[in-house]
Amino acid sequence: DEKVLLRVLAKQGEHERLMKYLLAKAKPVVRTRNLEPDEIQELVQIAVNDGSLDKRRAAGLKLIAAGDSAVPFLFPFLGRSDAEVVVNAMFALHRLGKSGTYPLIAVLKSDNARLAGNAAAVLGDVKDPHSVPALIALARTAKDEYARDHAEKALKDIDPAAIAKDGA
Repeated sequence: DEKVLLRVLAKQGEHERLMKYLLAKAKPVVRTRNLEPDEIQELVQIAVNDGSLDKRRAAGLKLIAAGDSAVPFLFPFLGRSDAEVVVNAMFALHRLGKSGTYPLIAVLKSDNARLAGNAAAVLGDVKDPHSVPALIALARTAKDEYARDHAEKALKDIDPAAIAKDGA
């Protein structure tokens, strides 16, 4: 309870030191390592193209450390005609979670309907509400049914009432 915490901290002395120690220990340790572009490129190639599921999965997990820096290396694969490559890229992007949201929002503006539609599908899986306005825009303006349908499905996955609220 917050009131108890404040009272303990107000007492100062040993109580305060103990509480600060416990609070510091309660914070999750986030270990991130910035990856160099060549490391990211190598991991992307494995995550998308390797024949071994275990190697693809391991590379995708390592890409998490790159965060949004991995998206420019991954998103071009979303526009490929090879379904297996596209799915592998989608899995790798999904593993990035919300850290990939903003770069993927930029991909929604692509003239390549397959690329924009698959980016919308990933955003729908990640369910980051920050992507809703861009998905609404794609659903309303996409000339291609593929991109429009994927944007609408993503909106339903994130916020089922988003299109109705927008008046589209």
